[in-house]
Amino acid sequence: MALRLCSYRLGLALLLLARPGRAQSGSGGTRPFPFDSLRATVRKAGLPDTERVFKAMEAYQALIYARPDSAPPYVQEALSLARRIGFRRGEANAYGALAGLEYQAHRYARAQQYYQLMLGAAQKAHHTGLTGSAYAGMASMAVNTGNVADGLRYYGQARATFAKAHPRGYNNEVLTLYNLANYYLNHQQKAAAAPLLRQAVALLPHCTWPELPVAVTIGLGQIQQYQHQPDSAVASWQRAVRLGSAAHLDQLVAEAHGYLGARYLAQHRPALALAEAQMGVALARRSQSNEIEVENLDLLAEAMHALGQPAAYDTLRRLQALSDTVHAHENTAALTQAQARFNDVEQQAQIRSLQQDRRLAAQTQELTRLRYRQQVAGVSSLAGGLLLLAGWAFWQYRRRQALRQATYDTALRTRLAADLHDDVGALLTQISLQSDLLREAPAAPEATLARLERLSDTSRRAARQMADVVWGLHASSAELPEVVMHMREHAHEVLPPAGLAVDFAITAEAAARNPNVAVCQTLYLIYKEALHNAVKHARGASQVTIRLSLDAGQLCLSVRDNAPGPAPASRPGGHGLTNMRQRAEAVGGALHFVAEATGFGVVACLPG
Repeated sequence: MALRLCSYRLGLALLLLARPGRAQSGSGGTRPFPFDSLRATVRKAGLPDTERVFKAMEAYQALIYARPDSAPPYVQEALSLARRIGFRRGEANAYGALAGLEYQAHRYARAQQYYQLMLGAAQKAHHTGLTGSAYAGMASMAVNTGNVADGLRYYGQARATFAKAHPRGYNNEVLTLYNLANYYLNHQQKAAAAPLLRQAVALLPHCTWPELPVAVTIGLGQIQQYQHQPDSAVASWQRAVRLGSAAHLDQLVAEAHGYLGARYLAQHRPALALAEAQMGVALARRSQSNEIEVENLDLLAEAMHALGQPAAYDTLRRLQALSDTVHAHENTAALTQAQARFNDVEQQAQIRSLQQDRRLAAQTQELTRLRYRQQVAGVSSLAGGLLLLAGWAFWQYRRRQALRQATYDTALRTRLAADLHDDVGALLTQISLQSDLLREAPAAPEATLARLERLSDTSRRAARQMADVVWGLHASSAELPEVVMHMREHAHEVLPPAGLAVDFAITAEAAARNPNVAVCQTLYLIYKEALHNAVKHARGASQVTIRLSLDAGQLCLSVRDNAPGPAPASRPGGHGLTNMRQRAEAVGGALHFVAEATGFGVVACLPG
């Protein structure tokens, strides 16, 4: 997906760089105009010439997406007036808009010329924001036409210029970092792209363009996948979907769905891949993003094939082939017709031959499609009978499953009630006794403070234990992916406030397992207790490393800190370690502690 979707991103970069008018001049944002009053606004009597230039650029920006054929005259008018009065800033804005129009028309050499003119005007105006935008545009054009060395040099100049702007041009600086990183991603140089994207992420809080957080987050997910962090990559792409959906950025959201679908398909989760591909196809079609739609259609076909639906797979494959063929013939015909004005009679004959070949190919494909439909109709009648038989068998299976589930639910609630009584009840009793001691036995302030701290710690443990029990009650059907998501969220809630960095990873083999509900709940409860112990006892530690892997058919959870100095064989205080071992043994697993030269670790292996 990465190589095939990157061509859209260059278009995004140039559209953002071509934002004209006051957005680049530093005089405020553009204001929308009713279409019937645009010309009257630009022609308003008594308007200063510099203001008239800005009004013409604002009219261009208001029309470029709604009525693109009507927009270019306003740019030409702004350019003519700006050159006549020597208004360099307005001249640079106009050149930038013309460069964007030439890029959209695939006239890259002409677009590069306009960006060079924009650079000269911006430098004469001493406008750092426009100067940086010109460098960035020249870089994109140079890379797009194969002049990579100049392109990378221009990117560096653009980034340095935006960083020196007053106020600092965060939007354009992030966009430049993204463009450069995107070049490295597109050429499989992900190690070079990673630091650039992370720098862009650090600057995102200062940005105001909604496209930037979505595009940068998609690129960050690619880097995380390259660094063998599939869970983090999935989280990044899911965040890109949320941000892009909120901003109605259908093209970027469709791309993020494609990456998620491809990741799920690689993890052998075709049902999730199918859902992501369907969303990607719908959004790409709505935003008329043909390339992204084709990629998501291809992913959809692969997911359906993995789910055992070969008929749908073949249909989508043929649809993609037909679409590619039609587009190729249309492009070839358009090119040949454009050349016909300058060629001889022999070339005209070649055009007619090409058109005949296209019609013949279309007729052949239509005949093939009709034959295929007839075959599908025959297979469908046979499948209908098999479906009825399968439905009856499935009903019998679900009825037996419901009886087993009812028995299991009763046992589960009985166990949870026992946990609530034994664990939470004991902690509440300690709270009561400690409260009575504070009230009835006055002590020095230092001793009183120590008692209050013990009371506070006991209260927190009781609340945490209560939350664990309640979560276990509501998560009686929880599966491993949901538990892993809760584990990741809990780590980021607990460790960073205590000054501990999080290193969380799960292997692909472990993610593919489907343990029973009791193992999932026990895994989560042991994990929470281990994090609590790290926060409480790992003095001087800076990081907690969490790994979930598969070892000899068992799910093994490892939680280690890097506290300095030799660690004790076990850590004093409370019954947390004993409780963890008892929980592991209750489901047929085992738990041991690892005391190393630096740090302390807990390893729990449960039936997978």
